[in-house]
Amino acid sequence: MNLLEAFLGEHAMIRGMLSCLVRQSHRDTPARLRPALALVEDALLCHAATEDQLLFDRLHTTRAGLSAALESMQREHEAIRGKLGALRRAPESEFRAGLERFAELVSDHFAVEERVLFPLVSEMVEPAALSHLAKQWAKQRGVDSGK
Repeated sequence: MNLLEAFLGEHAMIRGMLSCLVRQSHRDTPARLRPALALVEDALLCHAATEDQLLFDRLHTTRAGLSAALESMQREHEAIRGKLGALRRAPESEFRAGLERFAELVSDHFAVEERVLFPLVSEMVEPAALSHLAKQWAKQRGVDSGK
């Protein structure tokens, strides 16, 4: 496994959590959904922090094209954090619509990473380096990386 594959797995998990939460928002009250939102928030913030640390910060100075893409993704991480805070504080009357917009924002962000950033990283970073970073990811997550 390499780091990008690990992040793709996290993307799938977070998308699934958000999708489930959006579906449930049509059947339940915001007050009952907020604990589930807290779980999504924890997963998303952990994911973003790990991407920033293991991928963005380490690769920031490699090449101009990659550097610009990384800076854009880091700005989006900040925007997502801000929107998440706003959603957490949203009144009940605005929660469902805010949740749907937030889920779309996160999905769009992941799609850009997967379509633009990850292929750039794959081209510019040696496979051995991505595998080494995956081991660091696994250690942070408390996951057996297979070795």
